[in-house]
Amino acid sequence: MVNINHFKKSWKNYLIGLLLILFIGNIFLSSNFGISQMMSQSFDNSISSKMISSSERGMIVSDAGFAPNIQERKVIKNANLNLETNDYDKSYNQIKNSINTYNVIILSESEYKDNNLDRNLNLNLKIDSTKLDSILSEIKMYGEITNLNIYSDDVTGTYSDYTNRSIRYQTQIEKYYLMLNRINITIQEEIDVQQRIDQLEDQIFYLEDSKSKLQENVDYSSLYINLKEKPSFIDESNFLGLKDGIMQFLRSLDSGIQFILQLIGFVIPFVIIYAIYRISRKLIKN
Repeated sequence: MVNINHFKKSWKNYLIGLLLILFIGNIFLSSNFGISQMMSQSFDNSISSKMISSSERGMIVSDAGFAPNIQERKVIKNANLNLETNDYDKSYNQIKNSINTYNVIILSESEYKDNNLDRNLNLNLKIDSTKLDSILSEIKMYGEITNLNIYSDDVTGTYSDYTNRSIRYQTQIEKYYLMLNRINITIQEEIDVQQRIDQLEDQIFYLEDSKSKLQENVDYSSLYINLKEKPSFIDESNFLGLKDGIMQFLRSLDSGIQFILQLIGFVIPFVIIYAIYRISRKLIKN
């Protein structure tokens, strides 16, 4: 039978003993799972909401903003230039000479005739960004400017963000390598740490690749040039419907000639057959 009086006198001792048991148990659990908890906490602190999933590789997006306090700016500068010329061949050759002089990289080149049979040249170029203004000033003289757009994109904040995240991930990797050198690390914990290291190294690779692409666009500007042969007097004017009338007449004339040619092609076989028939009759009579 439980001695109630004895319990009332010794309840403090029982409480202290219970607290000691809980404290020892907590130490035991911590020794078994301490490394895993360190890994989880450290990794969660390092990999913030900006951490990139595998589905976002190659499309790293930053919300770093303008970063006005950074002195060395990263600015992407591109331009579009549309020209018209009365002497298409001369302007074409002048543009090609300028391209060769400035060592421009030609990404694409196309030449075609539009609906009015006027010649057009489209060029997609890459040029050293420090030479963009110079080549634009030169090529603008080879025709009449119909459109000129020069636009810039300051990516300093994004570039800086990629750099900082890459450094932070590298620091985290170094901490994980220290964990791998612990004597009491288990095989499972070693596997988990190595997986985290692989993930961070993967993210660093794509951050550095994105930085490289940004720097490439900063160093080399895109230049799009369209050279158009200036329309003739007939194309530009439409006095009292003269242009439309002439074009309609030419289309009607073309249609008429095509009809006559088709009719001749249809009649010729019958003419040949009739000629053979007549010749055959004469030969039979003779």
